[in-house]
Amino acid sequence: MNGAYIVRGLIFLLAGILVACSFDTRNPPLRLNIAAECPNTKNLSVTGVKATNISYPADVVTNVDPFRLAISGQGSNNVRVSMTEGVWIEAGSIEHSAGHVDGPSATARFDTPRGIAFSKNYETLYIADSGNHVIRQWNLLDDSISTIAGQPGQFGLEDGATGQPSLMHSPSGLTLSADGNSLFITERSGRCIRRLSDLGTDNGTKATLTTYAGICGHSFDSNSGVAHDGKKLDAYFIEPRSLVRAPSTFLGHEDWLLVSDPGSNLLRLVTNQSVTTLLGEFGLPSTTGQKVTDLAAVILMDAPTGIAFHPDGWFVYADKNRQELMLACANRVRRVAAAKGTSSSLTITTIDWTAPAGVSINDLGNEKFAIYVSDADVRADDKDAKSMYIIKN
Repeated sequence: MNGAYIVRGLIFLLAGILVACSFDTRNPPLRLNIAAECPNTKNLSVTGVKATNISYPADVVTNVDPFRLAISGQGSNNVRVSMTEGVWIEAGSIEHSAGHVDGPSATARFDTPRGIAFSKNYETLYIADSGNHVIRQWNLLDDSISTIAGQPGQFGLEDGATGQPSLMHSPSGLTLSADGNSLFITERSGRCIRRLSDLGTDNGTKATLTTYAGICGHSFDSNSGVAHDGKKLDAYFIEPRSLVRAPSTFLGHEDWLLVSDPGSNLLRLVTNQSVTTLLGEFGLPSTTGQKVTDLAAVILMDAPTGIAFHPDGWFVYADKNRQELMLACANRVRRVAAAKGTSSSLTITTIDWTAPAGVSINDLGNEKFAIYVSDADVRADDKDAKSMYIIKN
């Protein structure tokens, strides 16, 4: 046998051994070094909250000072905001029918509002009006709602400034840039991330929409398509849903984004230059194969949705179909809450939810936190079900 072939065979054998060892679930490779220490999750308390008139709540956002709490009803076509604890105001409340009407909150209409995000001064709420294919802003001081991106009722993927023929396709998730002057937006049907900049120019009326990551509108064959990582504008998203801006304590960059892609069962990291899969394995739901708790390629999930960061750099995400809330910290991922009847572990908090979706975290100081999670399967006419849950340590 030719000596060159023997050497080549040994090289391939050694490479195979190294790969096999590197994916040993007892000591798997880490895609990124997430060094944030884990919070104390022992003896968690859970409070269920019923948000009146809200059906199938998609997202929830909160803040401590000033107090803010908002929730979107994708099934009831409305949005509710609390600026004083226990007191709510509502937009899109007329018969909960779908439509597009700007103006005062009492007469405004939405069509399947999903992602929501507060402005930096917490005086404006931005809304991804998915069914209308537009972004709306609700000025909470003068109670006016306006459209700042997209054309109502028309879907497409053209970039441009407000007033020009810029188009969107099912905007879903929203998060604000570090300077507060831009919104990052997931487009569920457009399969990409858009950026709406110049929010502070003429009250948002001169905002400019551009493609930020992914190839908008790429065709996808569920039998052969894959979620491609790579350069930021060359990557493929399948069904980007929620996104959150990572704090500088995560990996040292303020405008890196973490995106849930439930169509491919992945969490994707969008940096200034590239898109990288942080968690998950393309197309493999968590019900197939072994689930491990190390932050590596072998972690499996089934329809990840909402994501939220703590200022210290750890984050949580909702796994909608597994009915779990997962915590990522200290290079590990573990469950902190699950639906009742799905876990026998005494260390896992069980909650009477069916589809955890939107997630938000408040830092309460002294290593205390409050995690808000919406339940996307709850209807407004279900008197006993809770629209969201507040988890505290």
